[in-house]
Amino acid sequence: MKDDTIATVKESLGTSRKRKRSICDRCKKPSPQACICSALPETPITLQHSRVIVLQHPHERKRKNSSIPLISLCLDQSMKDDDTDDFDFSFYTVTGRYLGEDIVLSSVWKMINDPNEPVYICYPNEDAVSLKELLSQESVASCRELGDQNCKRINIKPTFIFIDATWSHAKEMYIKTKEKNGWPKHAINIKLNPTSDNGKDFQARRFDIRTPPSPDHLSTSECIATVLREVEGESNKDIFDLLMRPLDLMVSQWRSFKNKRQND
Repeated sequence: MKDDTIATVKESLGTSRKRKRSICDRCKKPSPQACICSALPETPITLQHSRVIVLQHPHERKRKNSSIPLISLCLDQSMKDDDTDDFDFSFYTVTGRYLGEDIVLSSVWKMINDPNEPVYICYPNEDAVSLKELLSQESVASCRELGDQNCKRINIKPTFIFIDATWSHAKEMYIKTKEKNGWPKHAINIKLNPTSDNGKDFQARRFDIRTPPSPDHLSTSECIATVLREVEGESNKDIFDLLMRPLDLMVSQWRSFKNKRQND
């Protein structure tokens, strides 16, 4: 009888603990203590001048402190007119250790392998050009084509591919995709220079939940926000701040929890 009473008490306590841990339906974080919905845009952002593809390592998908789920809550993930000539999207994530036809949506695969569709891989290999250099070259090329001397921005909608992984895994994924001929043949590699690209907005180790190899290394979310600010321009002029708000809130909450544990 005594054992039954103890078991009942334990079961009751376990049920009580489970009930206390409420999960937010939108951001999927413990609510209210870790909810970041207050920092999210009211509606997902539709990109006007670019597309984003994230190749995410399987390990990253399981991490609770990954930055990509925050971006996915901010950007529109819908697919427009699938399998038609008008197919388009803003943000697409694929999980795998390499980029390949077997894991990518067929419409997306067809698009990024069309030589008329500009594709850029955000990975700093030996041939990578800087983001600033890319924008300058592409805007000049498109202006000449259109005959508009006053054109300032890219007029063709480019797709930017980002690798979401630890630095060592990202290197493995890049090489493996290259060995499998997964990168579009016409794709160009780009590199970011955080200090100059972000100017006054640059914050070293902004995402210090995860320790970067150096102050100049950015989280995947920061890389995406940096590129989109330059490419989207006036159509989404606040996009950098909008994408950084949930990340900054998550980091702030993490620091608060960490300090509380240290003081207890």
